[in-house]
Amino acid sequence: MKNRNFLKIMVTALVLSFLVAGPAVSAEKKSLVFATASATGSYYVLGGGLCMTFEQNIPEIKEAIAQVTAGSVENVRLINKGEVDLALANAVVVGEAYQGSKRFKGGLKNIQSLSWAQVNTQHYIVAKNSGITSLADLKGKRVSVGSPGSGTAFNFKSIMDTAGISLKALNLQFLNNTAAIDAFKDGRLDCIGVAGNMPASTVYSLSMTRPIEIISIDQKIIDKLHDQLPGYVKVKIPAGTYKGMDKDAYTFGAVNTILSNSNVSADIIYKILKTIKAKKEWLTENIHLGFSEFKFDPSVSKVAPLHPGAVRFYKELGLLK
Repeated sequence: MKNRNFLKIMVTALVLSFLVAGPAVSAEKKSLVFATASATGSYYVLGGGLCMTFEQNIPEIKEAIAQVTAGSVENVRLINKGEVDLALANAVVVGEAYQGSKRFKGGLKNIQSLSWAQVNTQHYIVAKNSGITSLADLKGKRVSVGSPGSGTAFNFKSIMDTAGISLKALNLQFLNNTAAIDAFKDGRLDCIGVAGNMPASTVYSLSMTRPIEIISIDQKIIDKLHDQLPGYVKVKIPAGTYKGMDKDAYTFGAVNTILSNSNVSADIIYKILKTIKAKKEWLTENIHLGFSEFKFDPSVSKVAPLHPGAVRFYKELGLLK
């Protein structure tokens, strides 16, 4: 309870302090902008906690601002253009962005990796006793899966493609978390997709106001998705995680990464990684449990090349030669 109350205080402070975007890191003014996602999601809390930690522990950083965005897809584009300095993003999105795909023609070559971050569990929420128990049951239903350009929307398309279900078979909408939850409460949506570190605070709050269930996804579909895109992993949401949830739900999660623009100085990135590692336990206990899943491993270079500052950091840890 103490940690939960502290988190509420911190989130309020972060909303007041970090919402306004500022200029990128430069030699003249060392301000830093960190792209997150919706202000009601875990990306924003994680990014805000990191920004506060950077300001307090890295003298070269005058200010650090958590910027609200649509999410992963927008974040990699902002990083590539140098409009932000750091970002959280879905590893699958990052890999596609760097390598190039229909969505990212030619590849985004100014994005560089720093570390692995948390796993965002995909929750597909329906009203209790709605009769919707599988992805196939969503055909013809009113479904919102996050803002356009969000990792949540990207993940939903990935799982539906793998399941062989056309998005055209759904009454699909792209609302942010707040708008989607309001519409769901009012009965204007049959299903909403929410991504977040489990237990997701927005899902927990919703379960306290309306009886809900979470769709279980066929494990064969998740296995196939993982084989195609290893950045997706199996996740079990245990019974009791959310109010009224009386049985386990099986879904998938997206592994996340911390990214940087290639023009941010190597010294700043090195100090950022040192700070995150040193403060990881405090951040986990006081800001968000998602920090416990941050991993410092140069294997993150599989999705996009390491920033030179990250190379220095991993060499110091003895993980690179």
